[in-house]
Amino acid sequence: MRTSVESSPRRALQKMLRAVDTAPPDRQMDLQAAVARAAAAAGVSVEDLRAYAFGPREYAFNGLLGCVVQQRSRITGALVGLYQAEQAGMDAEAGRWSTVCEAHGSCVNHATLAAARAHLPDPTMWCEACRSTCEN
Repeated sequence: MRTSVESSPRRALQKMLRAVDTAPPDRQMDLQAAVARAAAAAGVSVEDLRAYAFGPREYAFNGLLGCVVQQRSRITGALVGLYQAEQAGMDAEAGRWSTVCEAHGSCVNHATLAAARAHLPDPTMWCEACRSTCEN
């Protein structure tokens, strides 16, 4: 059982590739050759390994493209979701992350994942339909 995000294969690959990149020049060529052999044995290119290790994370919670998480709001009872806007096909111009009221279709964008997570529990702050439901 994985106990932390730090032990994920992606993180391990990142650490290994960074170690190769920051190795002393006299060792770097040997390490790069070892990575190339390992990649070839796995049937992928070194560029594919680097893209996997350092590329953008892909989200698909509940099978929904771009969905980071969904949860039911304790305040309104509505299902709300947090999405990486671009991956979900939403407009990311106003912010990379979107909180969405799945019940009413309202959404708001945020610049950071932390800000989006902070807005997730209370959709009355950004969903007009949830706000009017709670006022009644």
